[in-house]
Amino acid sequence: MILFLVLIAIVAALAGLLISYSERTYSLAGGAAGFAGFFLAGCVGLAALVGPFAWFAWTGAVHKAEVINREYGTSYTPAEIFWASSVINTVREVGRQRIELNGDLARGLSCEG
Repeated sequence: MILFLVLIAIVAALAGLLISYSERTYSLAGGAAGFAGFFLAGCVGLAALVGPFAWFAWTGAVHKAEVINREYGTSYTPAEIFWASSVINTVREVGRQRIELNGDLARGLSCEG
């Protein structure tokens, strides 16, 4: 997370320098620098908004992986939980429904004769 914040600070400083350069010169290079500066500033703003949410989700995936692996004896990685948690939940739900369906079928087959 610290590296992410340092990267945001460096790119924000670069965006500020480009915008400052574009305001001092009235040339094609100044216009391109201004455009690049505003583009980088927008990217920094977006990263500053989305980054903490992604970090929070990644930290949650690490803890979820530990709990799932401990409780179910699996070996999921935090990356699998982060990127494919909906797939894992779907597979588990299908497995539960299959067990319930098989239980209902077995209940209907009684040995009374």
